[in-house]
Formats: sequence, structure tokens, C-alpha cells
Amino acid sequence: MYGFTSYCPFLGLERNSYFQLGIHPKKPNVGFNMTAFALRMSRYCNGASKRHIELLFNRYLDPHWLNDHDKPFVWELIEEMTDDEL
Repeated sequence: MYGFTSYCPFLGLERNSYFQLGIHPKKPNVGFNMTAFALRMSRYCNGASKRHIELLFNRYLDPHWLNDHDKPFVWELIEEMTDDEL
């Protein structure tokens, strides 16, 4: 944690305020969330990565893969995808 807490003075934040930047709004009890922190600290963000995954999976999987994401057959299809594609 040394790296995080040494950054607090640079931002002009107390330690607790700094860590609050990493709290996921829908899951406040799970602790620090690096994605939530990064989004709050970024000047700009977009949905390109999410859209890329959707397009990639739509190409390889059944069109209803998102509704069936918890079913084993979907994960078996994902395992067949090449590392280069992922």
C-alpha cells in the first residue's frame, strides 16, 4: 500500500478520501475496485472495450450468449477461441 498512500499528498487527499475513489457505487461493501478508481481518475473514458468484447463474442458465439453466459456450453466455446483473438 505504500505506493497508494504516498500518492495521496500529491492529489491533496486524505488516505480515506483517496480510497473512497475506488469504491464501486453498486457494491460499496466489497472494498477497493481498481476499475472504479481508474474511471474516476481518468479525464476521458468510453465504451470501446465493452463493445469490442460484444462484437468479438457475437462473432464466435450464439447470438444469445449474453443471456446464457452462466451455462457451461458458452464457456466451452470461449475456450476454443484463439489467444490472438482474445
